[in-house]
Amino acid sequence: MKDKAAREEKIAAMREVGKRIAALESDLRQVEAAFREKLLWLPNIPHESTPVGVDERDNVVVRTWGERRDFTAEGFEPAPHWDLGPELDILDFERGVRLAGSRSTSSRGRALGATRPHLLDAGSAHARARLHGDLPALRRPP
Repeated sequence: MKDKAAREEKIAAMREVGKRIAALESDLRQVEAAFREKLLWLPNIPHESTPVGVDERDNVVVRTWGERRDFTAEGFEPAPHWDLGPELDILDFERGVRLAGSRSTSSRGRALGATRPHLLDAGSAHARARLHGDLPALRRPP
């Protein structure tokens, strides 16, 4: 542009556009942060094939594998995981509930080999030392 006044006017207008974009980006970051916070309150959406029920008795067995053992015939009474886990120091239900809410657990020590097998290869020294812990995936809302 040959007209200096017109050029300065366009430059000033573009500066205003830049300021407006910066303000809108700042607003967008705040809205996105609030949106992410709201998403933490939403539960996972079950698959459409999931039956609706009141509790675990309404679950449907999709498939089984192998033969079910008859422990009573073998003279053995299996203990439930909620008794074995704390006894073996591999599950911490109180910590899981404190962090994420009801029916949550925190894995520790040797239990991580079942939930995170890659730790046994990538960090075998740490896995042997049983220093790792596994926290629930969801957190309790504040």
